[in-house]
Amino acid sequence: MVEFLFATLIFTMLVVPPVCADQTDAKSVDLFRQLQSAQELEQAQFIENRIWDMWHTHTDPQVDNTMAIGVLSMQHGPLRKSLATFDKVVAIAPNFSAGWNIKGDNLIYDGPLRGFR
Repeated sequence: MVEFLFATLIFTMLVVPPVCADQTDAKSVDLFRQLQSAQELEQAQFIENRIWDMWHTHTDPQVDNTMAIGVLSMQHGPLRKSLATFDKVVAIAPNFSAGWNIKGDNLIYDGPLRGFR
């Protein structure tokens, strides 16, 4: 799954111009340009991680803390518990796309959409 997500991100970065990034932070444009010009896999992975970190960071510390709890729960606990945590994230910050994205992942892995691809 991780390889698929990485390949999808790389493909998207190569096909979609960086200025189309759906982020308000101007740093994303620079990171996408760096990703497009990365010569080594390790360099591309480092830049990809920076992009994911940026996308999963919110200006409200409560949202960040709740996201962190949800991610840890998703990795180490029952997915139903993490789904409830991401329900809190989207309630606190309904315009924060990362919260919705991870909530969707939970629904695919262990919810009504289980196994949907």
